[in-house]
Amino acid sequence: MSKTKYITIKVFMSYDIAKEVNDYLTQNGVETQFDEAKNHHHESLVQRQLGGVLMDNFVVKVNASDFEKADTLLIQQAQRDAETAPQDYYLFDYDNEKLYQILEKPLQHDELDYVLAEKILRQRGENPNIDAIVSVRKEALASEIKKATHSGFSIFIIIGFTAIGLILILIFGLLIKSVL
Repeated sequence: MSKTKYITIKVFMSYDIAKEVNDYLTQNGVETQFDEAKNHHHESLVQRQLGGVLMDNFVVKVNASDFEKADTLLIQQAQRDAETAPQDYYLFDYDNEKLYQILEKPLQHDELDYVLAEKILRQRGENPNIDAIVSVRKEALASEIKKATHSGFSIFIIIGFTAIGLILILIFGLLIKSVL
């Protein structure tokens, strides 16, 4: 029997926002887990840090098989939110190069920034290649899913090679000792 694998899709500093996202995904048929993680390890230190103080996080995880569906739902919600984004939202001050960087690295930014970057570029007369943007996002998501689902196997490989290395060191140590 295989254990269901859950992947972190979002990390929040606010319980209310995390709970809202978790509930939204659940209501739309995505299997989720909601966790409070003290000093949760996550690639985005900015999401965990406020004024140099490490904060507790609220983590929304989804079943690995629902990861793409959850991402699609979050993008759709961001598209609705982008329609009412205030004109003083910080991305409106970004130059086109910075907006393209957001599109090139989609998992380093939240969904609203991703959607707004594309919208702002279009408003400025730019024509971002949607197929390329979607392709980059799908590749990044696939990479995240692969890393998360293979991480347990990788740990066993590392442990195995470490054990073999220690055994070889022990054998060579005993051989050297017996020769001397």
